[in-house]
Amino acid sequence: MGCSKMKCSFRPYEGNDNYIFVSYSHSDSGVIAPILESLNRAGFRIWYDEGIEWGDEWPESVARHLHDCEVCIAFHSRASVVSENCRQEIHYALKKKKRILSVFLERTELSEGLDMQLSPYQSTFLYQYDDEEEFFSELAKNKILQSCRSEGGSDSRKAHSDDNVNLDLKLKEKFAELFYNSRGVKKPELSPLAQKITEVKQRKFMDSLSETADKDEDNKKSRPEIIFNDNLSLVPVEFRVEYSNGRPKSWEGRNFSIKDVPGFKTIVFHIVENVDYKTLTKYNTCELLESRRECSEEGSSSKTRYYIDFPQEDGDKLVILSFNKEEGEAYVNTGIIKDEFLKVSRKPQYLHWGKKAPDTCDGLYLNGSAYNLDPLPEGKGIQDKKNSDTDSDRINLYDADIDKIPVIIIDPETALPVTREIYYDEASGRWRAKIKTTKSKTYFAFQISFKENGSESGPVTQKLSDFEIAQYYKEGLYGFPKDVVKAMTYFEKDGTARSLYEIAVLFRTEESLQDQELYLDYLHQAIDKGCGQAVIESALGLIRTAVPEKQEQGMKLLEEVDEEVPLKNFMLGYLTENGYNKESSRDAFEFYFRAAAGGYKPACARLGIRVSELHRFQKNELKEMFMANLYRGYEISRYCLGCILFYGLGILPQEQEGVSLLEKSAEKGYKMATKTLELIFDGKR
Repeated sequence: MGCSKMKCSFRPYEGNDNYIFVSYSHSDSGVIAPILESLNRAGFRIWYDEGIEWGDEWPESVARHLHDCEVCIAFHSRASVVSENCRQEIHYALKKKKRILSVFLERTELSEGLDMQLSPYQSTFLYQYDDEEEFFSELAKNKILQSCRSEGGSDSRKAHSDDNVNLDLKLKEKFAELFYNSRGVKKPELSPLAQKITEVKQRKFMDSLSETADKDEDNKKSRPEIIFNDNLSLVPVEFRVEYSNGRPKSWEGRNFSIKDVPGFKTIVFHIVENVDYKTLTKYNTCELLESRRECSEEGSSSKTRYYIDFPQEDGDKLVILSFNKEEGEAYVNTGIIKDEFLKVSRKPQYLHWGKKAPDTCDGLYLNGSAYNLDPLPEGKGIQDKKNSDTDSDRINLYDADIDKIPVIIIDPETALPVTREIYYDEASGRWRAKIKTTKSKTYFAFQISFKENGSESGPVTQKLSDFEIAQYYKEGLYGFPKDVVKAMTYFEKDGTARSLYEIAVLFRTEESLQDQELYLDYLHQAIDKGCGQAVIESALGLIRTAVPEKQEQGMKLLEEVDEEVPLKNFMLGYLTENGYNKESSRDAFEFYFRAAAGGYKPACARLGIRVSELHRFQKNELKEMFMANLYRGYEISRYCLGCILFYGLGILPQEQEGVSLLEKSAEKGYKMATKTLELIFDGKR
């Protein structure tokens, strides 16, 4: 950075409301200051690094303000692209998943890596404007900045109130009417005949969706040969980004396919959980997955492949919607994809709205989740200057919310969402939204809510539990500042066995809090309350000693853990294989197989097979392969346990112990251990 001072008439913002963080090269201060002044006059809250108080460390202050900001404006110039500080700020903003607006002050070539990372975000170009004031005005209208704007800005005016009908409010009222009554839950009632028809429809649709034909073709082929695979990575998905010279090279996503049912169009939404730090609530958003249709070589059947860019290690929840416009029916299903398996409900919700909606309706027509959006009273909608009188005869124009949890409306004929059109309302000085629909046409609408007290539907937001708040403070996730003391306070407030275990681990791992006596105290409290992870950790500590009595005590502790815990069975298999007890290698296989049957990846990796392949072979075949490859197994088992400890696969991470085991495995020549250590020591985990 250069040494020029930022000369602004206002102090950098300090407070709890949303604000903009400014990333810039100090040598560009003269160009940037007028831009910040205009944004400040328009009522935007802004922080820039000239606000650091004496005595503060520069990196800590910048990181803290960037962590807490709502939006980051990154000013790009020839000076900023060579500034290490600017690059660090942008990378940190990307890591914390901040919304970013790039402002190019001049023609500037970003590095390939940075250009790729910023490509999904908005950009604007100062040098393309002849009139500086025009640029200031357009920048102030940018929609991603509006959440950082106060009501009192001199250029902003209070939003006017009117009698416009808001479609989102109307839909939410109908959702409440559909699911609730004054006494509690209200569910749609079906007659016995209607229930039978629904069951027949569900069964026939799921039979069409199944892969029966494909399986029959597979069965005609010879059974696949079972091969021991010693090249299975246990690095979690979120850590598999490869780097070259500090730039990301690749990302491993997840994909799956669904068979196409004749006459139906299917779309899939990925349910993503989000957290609001300010209100301490969580909510779900739905992201439409990209897809690609694939046809068989014979052309007799087809399927559609769907892609998840950022899969979750504990599985991805899905909403699967299939529409048949000719028959006027839809199927609503839910699913989860985990460990390379897609699991869907065998009983999707069946909806029938008829082939043609009535021309006139009094209010919204509800049939399950399908709605006929009737025209608004004359003069109640936002007027669209672009629509001709002819268009207005067939188009409805509704007000809509700009909301983080919008109701999703879908046109069943195209199987595509009806998107909100965002526009800037000069009269109110605010961004607003509108939705266009066709008159006398049926639409489908849904919203993800939380189940509450066994009800069919509940609120769209839910208060975070004390345990969840503690976890987010511990890890610094979802806008929560990393604060171990606050995390421990909430863990203690929760008081469950898992929370007591979390407190124990913090007393063991946090340098500023390390205390062996308190660690053991809380660990034993967690064990007394039945925390399986605490028992396993205590058992491992005893087994690592060279004292036979303690090792025997550790084995007994493991055996007392619930039989269904896969990690327990893996550990018994590992200890048996590595000579910690007198049982044979065949007994080690039994333990590993039980853990693998529970979907535990490290156990499958030790058996030399993927989770998705486990069902294709008989148990005796896997045992024969296991016994034939015992000489390779010791280093693989060390690698598996090293990944379990380092990444916390079923247990809280113990990085130092994990690295130690990975190093021993790598020294013996196991290549996957070497690759994993390269990722770890590269610091790009």
